Amino acid sequence: MDAIQFQQLLNTLTKTMNENQQILIDQIVSRQTPSNSTSESFNVTPFENYDAIKETFPCYIERFENYLAVKNVTNPDKKAQLLGASIGPIHYNNMSAFMGPDKFMKDLKYDDLVKSFSQMLAPAKNVVVSQHYFLSCYQTDKQSIAEYVSTLQRNLIDCNFYTECPCSQKVSIAEVFLRAQFIRGIRDNWIREQLLQSNVTKFDEILTKSIALEASRIQSKELMKQINPPESSSQEGINKLSQSHHSSRNRNRTQYNKQSHYRGKSNANVSQPRNRSSSQGRNSKIDYKLLGIENLCFRCGRDNHKSSKCRIDRTNLKCNSCGKIGHVTKVCITTLIANKSASTKQIQDVNNFSNPDDPGFSYVYGVNALDTIVPNTIDLYEVSPHSGKYVITVSLNGKMQEMEVDSGAKYSILPEDTFSKLNLKTQLHACNISFRAFSNDIVPCKGKANVTVSYNNKTALGEVYVVPAGHDSLIGRDWIRILELELKEIDKGMVSKRSTYPASVSDSFTLHAEDILNEFSEIFEEKVGCVPNFKISLKLRANTKPIFTKERNVPYALKSRVDKELEMLEKSGIITPVETSDWGSPLVVIPKADGGVRLCVDYKCGVNERLVSANFPVPRIEEVLSSLRNSKYFCKLDLFKAYLHLPVDDESSAIQTISTHRGTYKMHRLSFGIKSAPSEFNRIMTQILNGLPKCGTYFDDIIIHGLTEEECTQNLYLCLKRLSQYDLHLNRTKCVFFSTRIEYLGHIICENKILKSPDKIKAVTDLPRPKNVDELRRFLGMLTYYSRFLENYSTISYPLRKLLEKNAQFEWTSHCELAFLKLKDSMCSNQVLVPYDPSLPVILTTDASPVGIAAVLSHSVNGQERPISYISRSLTKSEMNYSQLDREALAIIFAVSRFYNYLFARHFFLVTDNEPISRIFAHNKSLPQMTSARLLRYASFLSGFEYTLRCKKGKEIENVDCLSRAPVTDTRKSSDYAINEEVNHIYAETLFQISNTEITAEIIARETQDDPDLQTLKQNLQSTPEDTPFTIVNNILFRNDRVVIPKKLRTPILHELHSTHIGITKMKQLARRYVYWENIDREIEELVRKCEECAKLRKNPPKVQVHPWDEPSDNWERIHIDYAGPFENNHFLICMDAKSKWLEIRILRDAPTTDSTTKLLNDIFSFHGHPKVIVSDNATIFKSKEFTEYCRNNGISQRWIAPGHPATNGLAERNVQTFKYRLKSLSNEPGSISDKVRKIVFKYRATPLACGLSP
Repeated sequence: MDAIQFQQLLNTLTKTMNENQQILIDQIVSRQTPSNSTSESFNVTPFENYDAIKETFPCYIERFENYLAVKNVTNPDKKAQLLGASIGPIHYNNMSAFMGPDKFMKDLKYDDLVKSFSQMLAPAKNVVVSQHYFLSCYQTDKQSIAEYVSTLQRNLIDCNFYTECPCSQKVSIAEVFLRAQFIRGIRDNWIREQLLQSNVTKFDEILTKSIALEASRIQSKELMKQINPPESSSQEGINKLSQSHHSSRNRNRTQYNKQSHYRGKSNANVSQPRNRSSSQGRNSKIDYKLLGIENLCFRCGRDNHKSSKCRIDRTNLKCNSCGKIGHVTKVCITTLIANKSASTKQIQDVNNFSNPDDPGFSYVYGVNALDTIVPNTIDLYEVSPHSGKYVITVSLNGKMQEMEVDSGAKYSILPEDTFSKLNLKTQLHACNISFRAFSNDIVPCKGKANVTVSYNNKTALGEVYVVPAGHDSLIGRDWIRILELELKEIDKGMVSKRSTYPASVSDSFTLHAEDILNEFSEIFEEKVGCVPNFKISLKLRANTKPIFTKERNVPYALKSRVDKELEMLEKSGIITPVETSDWGSPLVVIPKADGGVRLCVDYKCGVNERLVSANFPVPRIEEVLSSLRNSKYFCKLDLFKAYLHLPVDDESSAIQTISTHRGTYKMHRLSFGIKSAPSEFNRIMTQILNGLPKCGTYFDDIIIHGLTEEECTQNLYLCLKRLSQYDLHLNRTKCVFFSTRIEYLGHIICENKILKSPDKIKAVTDLPRPKNVDELRRFLGMLTYYSRFLENYSTISYPLRKLLEKNAQFEWTSHCELAFLKLKDSMCSNQVLVPYDPSLPVILTTDASPVGIAAVLSHSVNGQERPISYISRSLTKSEMNYSQLDREALAIIFAVSRFYNYLFARHFFLVTDNEPISRIFAHNKSLPQMTSARLLRYASFLSGFEYTLRCKKGKEIENVDCLSRAPVTDTRKSSDYAINEEVNHIYAETLFQISNTEITAEIIARETQDDPDLQTLKQNLQSTPEDTPFTIVNNILFRNDRVVIPKKLRTPILHELHSTHIGITKMKQLARRYVYWENIDREIEELVRKCEECAKLRKNPPKVQVHPWDEPSDNWERIHIDYAGPFENNHFLICMDAKSKWLEIRILRDAPTTDSTTKLLNDIFSFHGHPKVIVSDNATIFKSKEFTEYCRNNGISQRWIAPGHPATNGLAERNVQTFKYRLKSLSNEPGSISDKVRKIVFKYRATPLACGLSP
């Protein structure tokens, strides 16, 4: 037998064995399956179940078919049965339901079954979305190149890129995109540059080279670790320094990065880098404070503005020292640094490795000697054992989170696991950006979310970007700006002021404290509770008669927001509407900076004068502070809308009734502004917290303390439990927990120490030395005010008084300096200052100058004023533009806000040198109706205090005059900032109403600057203390709430007012809402008289006064109807409400009939309901049987006018004429009839009527 025959025999035997094996399998399966079917039988173990998390369905089918091939299953029916048995019970049940009741899975062929499963488990993906995911795919720091390519290939499947290029080479479009995204997405910059420099174009070759470069990179690093092991290592977040890889792309962009193990080492064994003098000057940071120019303009050298706001043309400035254009000698940095070079050491930089051109090595820069001018941190990414992190605890949507403040990061980020743990309940939006760390690693972004972030009483809306887990939580420059963070304050330990826990607290204690706060999370919800078992009763004086003050006008732009706020209060049960009331106090509406409104009530002249003052004793500050001794840990709680938690009895509810544009409402909770409210609230809180260990309250501030961590925790738990029992809620953003140092009631409290806050005397200690005779005279005037308390005042002040002698030269000597310092120390000593005593009268004296505001809080001791505290601050640039009246008012608000704890809930004397202010803020007078928005907001704030206002001459308050003219320079926002923000929002609302594409706030401000008359007015405002309705906001003049229009913009404003020819009266009413200039009424009258369209259609006035109809008691009780037209083949049904003057107009294309009229009326009535009376003329339509039955069926009484006397239906007739007049006036303007009708109706409804309100 030859080889060929043997091979044939072997093939025959193999075929026979396979056939016998298949027969045997079929017999086994047929015995196990009770069926008479003659189909193919087998016994094969089912394939593994489909898991959508592990793989896609196409991959599963591909593996399943490979399994069928291995098991030699070819029968289509058996393949379908095996797929059904393998797919898994969940997907099998879903497919059965997916097919419906009429179809069964066993009836489907294998191909049909696979198709059905594909439709359910692998629906077609949106190509655009798939392409977006592919183009947003970047290599993460934990992915190798091979893993990254696998991810790219997987995302590429659904992108529909697999088409061929029409060119002859037939290159796959998918490969082109794959190659481009791979090079774009790899995180190693050096590998990317190597690929771009090579001539490799095919993706397979690019992938092979990339994997080889990655392997060599890893091997090179391992080799370097063995040759030169590092002294220390530090794994930081994405904002920290990683090795900066050298490449041809960034050789000219040197980064001065320093690592901690080079600090303090010699550079003797380190080779010097190439010359980098040019980049050194650009990257080194200059200590402007040390040079003495920190707060100066770097152009002109003045201290009242920054360089970005300097108005002097830089080309007109030349330095006499360096000869350069753009600055003066005073701020020449080159000269100032050169003058200090003798006493400072120069910064030097060295290379870490001698071969920086080798791409396998990296280099950093060290420092040989630190310069006192250039800070020892060249950039914020330095890794050093001495450089601590700036970590603060912020509130994110009410959840507390520690984050690192990093001014080197542009955006704020949260790791994905932290974002999920916080459960911020905000949507994560997709974004197509990624971040690059200093190591050049690409950090993908999972998305961004909008959150409410709060820190240190500042709340703002910000964006946070979510990155993969493992990175730090960072506050970038975006949040640093909106939260107004200052690194100096954080570095000084101010972080503990608002942090949840201090650094000294153990981890176990922190977790325990978090459990306590989470247990009482409901009391941190921003809602108003209701204290049970207590009711406040307001006591009236004997023989008191109720007084009702009518409501005040609410600006149209704010009405919807006021309505929403009132509805919310009504829904919460805080107020309820009443039809009649003997009491009524007007509602004062103040817009807030966040777009909402603040509702206040003016109880000054109505209710408060008739109430009996509550006499519950106010706790002495000394007693409260004394109780805090021998404690180390402190918690401070702030109640949310404190007064509204306390219910009042029915009589007190009636006394607190508020009058609004929607009617009168009873107030069922204690209202802010009630004279006795602070004492009543303090009485209730004292009873609620009575018996709690180491827990004190001062009005709405609660303080808990303890000597140990455990004691403070236990006391906090008991306090929160008590607050929860009484349904009291806290403002989480203003609470402080477990701090070892807090500021409370004007004192700094820490372990075994209670110190006076340096802010109480800072206004005096920071007084600059006088530079001329006027400044010296003001300083001595302040000293003279308190000279009776100063020992040896005449002797000490002699060198200073000598400078005021006639013909004396002003020369500041060392004797003058010594006397100046001694006198300032005496002013801050116990010779002059006295501690606060609630039993003594309190005097608050305020003053304002063009540059600053100041106040002195004093006691009257035996008829003499003794100061308690001095305060001052400089004005901002916008505040410097205020009128003198507004500046004086601002000084009062600033002082009352700062001394809140001393003044609240007690009587004090408020002293000012401005007579108009003393009239406007008088406590026993109602606010004038035409009060400006700023003074209105200030007055609403002061309404919560009890004071007597006195006016003195300027010479009688020299103690505060000196402080206001030499104020403390403070860049932090003062306590009155929020109030001013609300005021600015009011003026912004007015500007928004008159703004269009041609007239904007910027244009008004620019034209105001160019208007000589308005400039003269602005100068007078800034100098005169007289009462005036004018004020300045952002370089725009306002008269009360109306914008003062410059001359160049008056004509377009007039044309805008007259755009729909609404007539003289309506134009004046509209103008008086928003704009003002001298003789505006006369110009409106002249414009209307000269208008040709108005002249053509003007009607003669009626000859006889028509007796008016009686006014209905309710809206939509009586309506007047008539037809206008025809006009351009259209008729118009005019419908007017007799009480509200609400106008409705409907268009009819054909001649009116009874049927068409009832249809139009049905349309109107579907919005407003049926009226009680319809008044019409005697037209056939309105007297027909059908129309009469229509009215009778709907319960409407018909009234017809007297024949021949159309004036009887004057309301409808007049509106017909007005409508026809306005419609004809618009005939030459573009637009359809419907558009013109809508425009006329809108303008009419928005225009105020004679009562001052719009329909």
